[in-house]
Amino acid sequence: MKNFVYALVAILMGIFFTACSNGGGTSPIFTTTTTSQTNLNDGLIAHYEFEDNADDSSGNNNNGAEYGGVTYTDGIIGKAASFDGVDSYIETNTFTDKWDTWSVSVFIKAKDTSKNAMIVERERIGGYYDFNLFVKSDAKVQVETDNSDDTYTISNTSIDTDKWYHLIAIYDGTKRYIYM
Repeated sequence: MKNFVYALVAILMGIFFTACSNGGGTSPIFTTTTTSQTNLNDGLIAHYEFEDNADDSSGNNNNGAEYGGVTYTDGIIGKAASFDGVDSYIETNTFTDKWDTWSVSVFIKAKDTSKNAMIVERERIGGYYDFNLFVKSDAKVQVETDNSDDTYTISNTSIDTDKWYHLIAIYDGTKRYIYM
């Protein structure tokens, strides 16, 4: 099993599972009567800053391997990974075999929205995908889960080229959500 990350930016993997996009989170914390601090590293699997490499800066050693000429360019903060849309990608080892619930947080900047562009996918043995997040050829974002019914959710909003977007995709075990 392998995870493929096609991205144009940094990835933060955490919460359930938290992962990035072609061409390129936190949840609000509510308190009542007690004071507590949320540790953003709880459940963190990997964090890719893309500072001229695909190394995992979470301390979990989930480093990525670059293929097809991945380059690095200026991002929102620091650097971003940039992909040619043809054959460049970053591959990581399998993080975990438990994918009942997950979330992916990524910043993307699309160079072209006229064709499908994979952001993140989690491949199982046999070529089937547990999930994928991509920009469709109509410039809408789609998140798909490959359970028994191969279901998906599509954003209501299209993205523009050359503009940064913060995308969050969540699967709670039943439903998929996309936040832009």
